[in-house]
Amino acid sequence: MKHPELSSEQKHNFVLPIGSTEQHGLFAPFGTDTYITDYLVNQVEKQFPELVILPTLEFSRSREHRGFFGTIYLTEETLEKVIFDICNSIYKKANIIFIA
Repeated sequence: MKHPELSSEQKHNFVLPIGSTEQHGLFAPFGTDTYITDYLVNQVEKQFPELVILPTLEFSRSREHRGFFGTIYLTEETLEKVIFDICNSIYKKANIIFIA
């Protein structure tokens, strides 16, 4: 659902997709998990066009990959705060916020 289609008079169902940026060896690019998340979210959006799909959060908790070149991770505390702030930004207009 795009901005012009949103009604300020009603609450909406939001989806906050979460990917990650980490190494996948020589066979896959950085951001593979985010690319997969984006693909799946696009498929969901086709089936449920009434959902408001937020941009994918490209960084998440990937500490188990630290030490491998290309891994960018957030601590659990930082990720929790980021998700909280995003949800806090939209909750007044949200019926449900799905975190995927």
